[in-house]
Amino acid sequence: MQIKITAIQSSAAALLVGLATLPANASISIDPVNGVFVSSQWVNRDGDHLVNGSGLTAGQHNTNPDGFMWHTANEVAGAWVVFDLGAVYQVNSIDVWNHNSSIGVNETRRGINALTVQYGNALYGSTNTATANTVAGITNFAEATGLATYTGQNFNAFTPFTAQFIAFEIDSNHAGDNFVGLSEVQFNGTLVSASTAPTEIAATVAGFSSEFGGRPASASVGATNTVGFGSNGLNALGHHSTAVSQMWLSNAEVAPDITYDLGAVTAIGQMQVWNYNETAGGGLTSRGAREVDIYTSDNNVDFTLLDSVEFNEATGADDEDFSQLIDLNTTARYIKLDVQTNWGASTYTGLSEVKFFAPIPEPSSLAVLGLSGLLVARRRRG
Repeated sequence: MQIKITAIQSSAAALLVGLATLPANASISIDPVNGVFVSSQWVNRDGDHLVNGSGLTAGQHNTNPDGFMWHTANEVAGAWVVFDLGAVYQVNSIDVWNHNSSIGVNETRRGINALTVQYGNALYGSTNTATANTVAGITNFAEATGLATYTGQNFNAFTPFTAQFIAFEIDSNHAGDNFVGLSEVQFNGTLVSASTAPTEIAATVAGFSSEFGGRPASASVGATNTVGFGSNGLNALGHHSTAVSQMWLSNAEVAPDITYDLGAVTAIGQMQVWNYNETAGGGLTSRGAREVDIYTSDNNVDFTLLDSVEFNEATGADDEDFSQLIDLNTTARYIKLDVQTNWGASTYTGLSEVKFFAPIPEPSSLAVLGLSGLLVARRRRG
C-alpha cells in the first residue's frame, strides 16, 4: 500500500468550528476499495462489500451473498480481515451483520464464530504480538438468521479504544463448510487525529550484484496487497509468504548488495525489513542477510556509509510478522544494502521485502491536522 498525502486548500479555523458540530458517536466511513484487506475472497463476494452498505436497508441485511457479502476462498481458521479507518478514531461500538446467505444449505453457518479483535495505529504491527492490543469481550459473533429482517449484532460493552486499523483474526465458523464470511461491519466513534501511521515511500530496485533465477531483486519491493499475499508475498498483517518467487536471492554470493531508488531525494525515517523466508528443504532462512552496511546517495554514484546493522533471521513462518524496523533518519534518494554476512548459508543470500517510511510528524502537528481536516490520505490499491 502506497500512501499519498494531499493538501486540501481550506481554512483551518473554519474547519475547527465545523468539527464541533460532528456527532459524538458517528458511523465511521471506510473506503471500500482501499480500506479493507482480506486473507482471501470468493468471486463476487469481495471484501469491498463489508463496508459499502450493500445489502443493508434500514439496518436489515438481505440474504443474497453475490455482490452483497464477503467470504473466503477455502479457508476458515487463520482467515482475517483488516479495516483501515483512514484516521485515528476512538471506537465506541461495533455493529456486525454475520454471513446471512439463504442460498444453498446452511450458508449462515459460514458466518464467523470465534475470533480475536485487535487494533493499532500502523498497518504492519497492528496484530504483531509485540504491539497488538486486543478488544476484551468480543470473542464470538452470533450466527445470522438467514432472513431478510436480520438486524445484526451490536457490541458496545468493551472499553472504548483508539486506533486506525482493526483486525478480525478468525478461528472458526458456525460448523459450516470450508468458508467463512460476513455481510457488513460498521465502526462507530469519534475522530481523534489524522493518521499517525508512517507514510510509505515507494521504492524500486536501482541495482544489484546478482540474482538467482526465479527469485528476482524486484520481488523485494512492492505495494501492500488488499487480498492475501498477492504478487510480492506481503499481506496486510505484515506476514510474508514462503514462496521463493516472492523473494530476492543472490546468485552464488554470500555478500551481495542491492540498491533501492526512492524516486527523489527525500527524508527517510525508518526502513522495515523482512528477511529471507524460504523453508523448502529446511533451514534455508540461514540465507537471510545478517551483518549489513547501509549506504546513502543522492545520485547513485557517490555513496556514504550511514550505519552498520544486524538483520534478524526470518522465522520460516507465513502467519506472523517477523519484520524488523531500523531507524535511518536521513535524507537521500538511493539506499544501498551491502551485505557482509548471512545467517550461516554457504552460497546464497537474500531478502524477502524492504520498505521505507517518511519521518512521523510530531504528535502536536498530527492533532492540528486531524482537527482541521487539512490532510486526506489517499491509498493506491496494490
